[in-house]
Amino acid sequence: MFSFKKISRSGSKFPVFSSLFVVVLLCVSGAFVMANTDSGSDATEPYTVTDGCLFINTDNSIYFTLESNLGTLYTFTTCIIKSGVTSIENYAFYNCTSLISIIIPSSVTYIGEMTFEGCTGLTSIIIPSSVTEIAGYAFQGCTNLANMYCCGSSDSIEYVGPEPIPKTCTISYDVVLVSVSFDVGSIGVTAPSSQTIPMGSCATDPVLIVDGYTVEWYSDSALTTEFDYTSAITADTTIYLGMTAVAVDPSDLSDIDSNDSWYFDIGFLIVILALSLIIIVSTKRS
Repeated sequence: MFSFKKISRSGSKFPVFSSLFVVVLLCVSGAFVMANTDSGSDATEPYTVTDGCLFINTDNSIYFTLESNLGTLYTFTTCIIKSGVTSIENYAFYNCTSLISIIIPSSVTYIGEMTFEGCTGLTSIIIPSSVTEIAGYAFQGCTNLANMYCCGSSDSIEYVGPEPIPKTCTISYDVVLVSVSFDVGSIGVTAPSSQTIPMGSCATDPVLIVDGYTVEWYSDSALTTEFDYTSAITADTTIYLGMTAVAVDPSDLSDIDSNDSWYFDIGFLIVILALSLIIIVSTKRS
């Protein structure tokens, strides 16, 4: 049988066991708090990159210079601009050669000069009907830009300055957009971002990798007809995920990394231990 020496404090009994319990409780609480603290970047940051996608979260116009712009500051292949941005100013995406896809919100009204110059990865771009002006050289050097889809009419956009659009680019006006979404069911896989595309064009096969499975996409929820990414989309469409388990050779299995989501901040725990020790010492002295 265990016995604990009880120490009198202000006329009451305060067992050492209680102090030890406080120490353990504080340590566990501290570990839980730190383990559940998001160590990622602040979601309110104006520019963040996740899995190769640049998220522009600012509510202001996007201003950069020839020497310092999104292309020199970040590495990304896709870009999503938060609704609320009203203008994409000069040099914003200058020489972003890795950029292949960008979503421009309907709040944007102006695209400035040399803005997408050198973005050789762009093959097509959708201009919302809100855009009323595109400045000179905005898309200069976009050698692979074949199609510009404008949701507004030909009279709604003013081209200011020399060569705002490459001569080899085909401009389409009054374009109707459709949405392509991806349904992954309830298997715990994060669904790819939905796509907004011009009616009559094709959806893009999303990159989705699930360890131990092959991934297929289907045009029906019963998973009977494989989706054809070469077919034209004429209405809002949902594409459904199907997966097939892949047989794995046991000899190919490697050690599985331990879950490191539970971690301890040493400095934080040291402070807690120090405070707990002070409590014990103070209790003993009293």
